[in-house]
Amino acid sequence: AGILFGLVAQVFVHATHAVEKWQSKWVSFAPLRPFWGGIFLIILFYIEGSYRYVGLGLPYIQQALVQMDSFRDPALKTFFTAITLGSGFKGGEFIPLVYIGTTLGSALGLIFPISYQLLAGVGFAALFGAASNTPIACSLMAIEIFGPRIAPYAFLACFVGYYFSGRQTIYRSQKFNGSKRERTLALLSLLGELPKRFVSVGSHRSGKK
Repeated sequence: AGILFGLVAQVFVHATHAVEKWQSKWVSFAPLRPFWGGIFLIILFYIEGSYRYVGLGLPYIQQALVQMDSFRDPALKTFFTAITLGSGFKGGEFIPLVYIGTTLGSALGLIFPISYQLLAGVGFAALFGAASNTPIACSLMAIEIFGPRIAPYAFLACFVGYYFSGRQTIYRSQKFNGSKRERTLALLSLLGELPKRFVSVGSHRSGKK
């Protein structure tokens, strides 16, 4: 599941940048890009008909956590959001990526012998972590929202998703140094050492007492 979250994040990033590049090529006057993009989106939403993918989609995120979803939702939300962001409507990356990750995780319950609620909760954080190169922050976010029991699954999915998401992110200005393999191994090594350090500190304090 972590691999799929990473690959879908990569598709999302490349699609968004492709729309942005296409818009800048064909519409030289920047303020007109959101205008034409908005008109195109209105036509697409009208053709699709359900208006399920307009706006943040918070009810559908909540629904995916309690009811198994289909792959239609993450696919179409990826499509519409890539056009939206690529056309210049910036600042709305987080909730759509949460929508995509949660519904994709929920839909993976159809093919994986794992609780779809767990997959949806992990996808909630892992896909955004993969698309933004922030696996630690998103792992902690999952723990904050879903409780400590999700911690090992969230860390695993977020780091695997991060590894497989490629070098590009949704934020073009984000600085990235070194290889992902080296960074991932270093971060996992650090996380693996934390329990030992806590035990060591606890034993030291007990010895003093």
